[in-house]
Amino acid sequence: MASEKILEVKKQQMAELREKLLTMGSVILADYRGLTVAQDTAMRSEMRKANIEYKVIKNRLLKKAVEGTKYEDLMPHLEGPTSVAMSEDEISAAKIMSKYANMKEYGKFELKAGVIGDQIVDVNGIEAYAKIPGKNELIAMMLGGMKAPITSLALVLKAILEKKEEPAA
Repeated sequence: MASEKILEVKKQQMAELREKLLTMGSVILADYRGLTVAQDTAMRSEMRKANIEYKVIKNRLLKKAVEGTKYEDLMPHLEGPTSVAMSEDEISAAKIMSKYANMKEYGKFELKAGVIGDQIVDVNGIEAYAKIPGKNELIAMMLGGMKAPITSLALVLKAILEKKEEPAA
């Protein structure tokens, strides 16, 4: 009787995890071995601020969750300790996980693979997505690009106006 309840709970957890994996914008897998408690706490804190869900999940549960889905190709990466960062947007989890994987003091923290959008990516793919500017940076770049022609036009009009106002010599 008790084992049936435990089995039902595990099935429910697996179904919830599968649904979450399939609906998130990005899912990044990493090997977290060697992190100190302070390092893990700092990383989790930054992820919480960015609305990224970061968990250590058993590989067996992850394998069952991706089995039969479009993310089945992640299975070879589900060996050894695995932590998972899940985000609704495509870029933020890749940015933060990549940042920590490239810090010397987090030397043993290594990216494994991930899903960004509907695409399974390797470590190089995660790093490439991490280099894409964030939403606010892209908006600022776009506004700067839109502002440049207007500024140039204003300077030309000002120069023409000043030239007309000069007294004839």
